[in-house]
Amino acid sequence: MRIIPVLIICSFIILSCEASLSQTIDYHWHNGNAQSLIGVMNHSKTIVSMDGSLALPHGVVHFITPDASETSSSNNPSDRRQTLKNGYLPMVKTEWTQDGIAFETLDFGALIHDIPVDIVRVRLSNTSNSVKTANLLAKFNGGDILMAKGGDLYSGNLLIAHPDTPQYGVAQAFVSQQDWGNVEGWSPSPGWAHPLQTVDPSFRNITIGFAGKPIIYAFHAKPNTEYTIDLGFCEGYWSDAGKRIMDISMDGKYEKTIDPVQDAGFNIPMIESFTVKSPSDGWIRVQVQANPKAQDQNCILNAIWIYSQGDAPNTNAIINGTANATPLFHVSCGSQTDQRLSLGGVKFQADLQPGKTSEFWIRFPLTDSVKDAKKVFDGAGSSLLDAAKKRWNAFFAKGAQFQTPSVDVNDFYKASLAYTFLMRDKVGRYYVVKPGATVYNAFWYRDGSYITHAHDIAGYPEEAERDLRVFIHSPLPAAVNAMGTAPIQQQSDGAWNAPATEWDGQGQALWAIVSHYELTGDTVWLQTAYPAIFRGAEWIRKARQSTSGFSDVDTDHYGIFPVGFGEAITDGQVYCYYHDFWGVLGIREAALAAEAMHRSGDAAWMSAQEKSFTRCLLDDVRLAALKDNHGREYIPGAPGEPGEPNEPGANIWGDIAAIYPCEVMNPQDPLIVSTMDRMWDRKLQDEYQFITHYKIWTYITADWIQALWLQGHPHKAWELFVGYLNHAYPTKSWCEEMFPDTMIGTGDQPHGWAAANMVLLLRNMLVREDGGYLDLLYGAPKEWVTSDHSILVDRAPTTLGGPISFTSSYDAKDSAVTINISQAPQNAEYLRLWFRDCAIDKIVSSSHPVVNIGKEYVDVPSAPGSYKIQVTP
Repeated sequence: MRIIPVLIICSFIILSCEASLSQTIDYHWHNGNAQSLIGVMNHSKTIVSMDGSLALPHGVVHFITPDASETSSSNNPSDRRQTLKNGYLPMVKTEWTQDGIAFETLDFGALIHDIPVDIVRVRLSNTSNSVKTANLLAKFNGGDILMAKGGDLYSGNLLIAHPDTPQYGVAQAFVSQQDWGNVEGWSPSPGWAHPLQTVDPSFRNITIGFAGKPIIYAFHAKPNTEYTIDLGFCEGYWSDAGKRIMDISMDGKYEKTIDPVQDAGFNIPMIESFTVKSPSDGWIRVQVQANPKAQDQNCILNAIWIYSQGDAPNTNAIINGTANATPLFHVSCGSQTDQRLSLGGVKFQADLQPGKTSEFWIRFPLTDSVKDAKKVFDGAGSSLLDAAKKRWNAFFAKGAQFQTPSVDVNDFYKASLAYTFLMRDKVGRYYVVKPGATVYNAFWYRDGSYITHAHDIAGYPEEAERDLRVFIHSPLPAAVNAMGTAPIQQQSDGAWNAPATEWDGQGQALWAIVSHYELTGDTVWLQTAYPAIFRGAEWIRKARQSTSGFSDVDTDHYGIFPVGFGEAITDGQVYCYYHDFWGVLGIREAALAAEAMHRSGDAAWMSAQEKSFTRCLLDDVRLAALKDNHGREYIPGAPGEPGEPNEPGANIWGDIAAIYPCEVMNPQDPLIVSTMDRMWDRKLQDEYQFITHYKIWTYITADWIQALWLQGHPHKAWELFVGYLNHAYPTKSWCEEMFPDTMIGTGDQPHGWAAANMVLLLRNMLVREDGGYLDLLYGAPKEWVTSDHSILVDRAPTTLGGPISFTSSYDAKDSAVTINISQAPQNAEYLRLWFRDCAIDKIVSSSHPVVNIGKEYVDVPSAPGSYKIQVTP
């Protein structure tokens, strides 16, 4: 380092780099089957669909206009606009207009006497020049038989919906008398299939259960009576077997697994026939759901025929449309004659003068206790909304603060943080972080480590410690273990094995555990965690011994992890480099913990393991390198696998971990450079695209962004960052994956790993450790640094001996950036202040002599102080 006194600095002029990207965020790439989440942290979580419907325990509540069919444009999600309250609170506002009436629902979670309740504020506004009668129905689809008592709606003796008495207008519970309809999976797609023969026209239409959700229809028939149920399928999208595999159930009992292409063919109709005895309440429920192993997690159903036992015609006659027998029920799914099953709801009505608004509140208790459900009447709706907002804002204020000139980015950060906590479940003293509320409502070490680390980075060490209890405690209660894809608890041999044989979890668990100590400096806590850390490190050592025998010498798996399952990398058990990159990071973190615990012997063998593991891994990736069609050598997803165009060697997303976060390979290593270039050539919609599938992966793009920064490609990183945000839905959430041709997402939404990555992205854009020094504004684009709105970081934890707090403001008059540092980590060698795409002209003023000046940065002491630096944007 060299010390440069401020007084001798004159004009230090550097040519600007290429212009920064414009931060345009308009969500134009969001998936067309989006959903959001509301609730109360540690108490409840409820999915909100694009049409504003709520997935409640007693059925799905849809808000529709009663004077239009449910399939009319006024009730379609595409005609509704959704946002979050204040842009970031987990409160979903849905708006639409029809015939001069503006409709709005605001959904949020609240606590009344510690009872979780979902509350919806309904607003009906007359935007026309004449008197209007506004009507809105909150209809329960599916669930049990409902009863109306006064203005309330009941399921048996349990209150499930309570509308407050409006100031004017009418809110009245009602019960409908439908005898059949769709309960779940209501996504009509008429004309979707194109049968290759003359058949019943029902086979041309479908309804879709998106993202692993089932399709459920219910029919009211004579109780305890046998019926023949014929389900019609016609696959009109996939031409290959194995893509759409579906499970069929009747009244909750699994019946059969089918593959329409394998069983019949592409665009060839087929029927599956079942004999079913109706239950005592007479309601027969028919369910189709994607098999967990299906590549496409969207299930379909074309048609349903139900006949009295003995009256069912030949299935070929049904397919050809020549059957003479009349069914008791016939549903052409997704057609204009299809319908949702509504068993009751609440009707809101108000006679409105021009420009006037009527406001209603409806409460949905989230409890199975009859006594508790009736406690939710207390408090006005407006006061409950204010209390919920206050609770969330107090929670955000408790953590570290990150504020940029981009309101959208700031809102993304807070909303993402809220989603990660809403998806977490509490069981006694254990807190189980999860990557989803529906499809992925389970624990994975992979997702869980990122989410836990995000909580630490965001300045919530107490919450991260709660998350980590399931990492370091063993045995765990049965109820906790049941929340994983395999038992969550660390096994006796030291393996973190949820899911089984996905060895990346080993390194990820160690990373999350030890990073918590690095960010907090809590040696007392580390002492309690160290036995789990030691066992985890021992497992890595023993696992590597299994591939270090004489027969393994000079192979492309010597000294790395044994075979395992690499998700989205391989279809079977193989050596997987993604697992190994994480293994190196894990043993490195374990060595750091051993040193902090003054376990010099442990630290020595763990450090030796890291060096050996790194050496073997780097030798292996060079030995296994493949050439693509352009002659570039790249790292395959798994060694010894075939290269382009065959799978799975081409599935290389896991190689991102070699740079971020594992830092195993030099970012400028020619092999990793060509691997990343190959990804860049294949990117789609500014996102990572699978080389072997026409599909993009949102949250993996976030890791790629971090890797590109480390490679010195900030403009590429910003391009992907904006693409990442534009793939979110306006309620600031992402799905896991998306098919670009249909814009349909798969997995879960909000996706917890994607949300955690947003937290990590913004933090590392503003604050990032680089060895012994700390980068400030490392990933901040020029538009932020030279904005007339300040950048603020307050109480941001670091691994360098304490938090960092600073502000950055720009004065356009003298083209100077002023950075005020009010708190700095005590162990940082210095702070590096970045000015991307700006020419540094001179240091105008400085509290301390600067340490160094680079092309786009200035190094200053790690201490409180103020620096004014003139730049040319």
